[in-house]
Amino acid sequence: MQVKKSLLVLAFIAGLSGSASLAVLTVAELTFSVFPILTFGLAIVQLYQLYMDQDLSEDSPLLSVAAFLLGALGYSALLRAQLPDMGSNLVLLIICLGLGLWLMAKIGGFKR
Repeated sequence: MQVKKSLLVLAFIAGLSGSASLAVLTVAELTFSVFPILTFGLAIVQLYQLYMDQDLSEDSPLLSVAAFLLGALGYSALLRAQLPDMGSNLVLLIICLGLGLWLMAKIGGFKR
């Protein structure tokens, strides 16, 4: 049984919007917006419904956590690139690259 791509996309969006929600609430340079918070809530609800309604493969939880972390760390790296006063983003970029390559290998993105 293969991993559903919609699960991975929803996990990525949840990680991205969760990190954006946290950044909007804590970083003074960003203006407040309610949309990341709404997106995070809707993505979590959709993920829960997907887990409850469909049979998923054994690798689904691990890959969805990796996609969530890829989204969260990717947004943090983007934010640190835009606001260099927050610190370096080299470690975040290396982790994101490793997670992305590992995800591609697990879902068969490198096979022809």
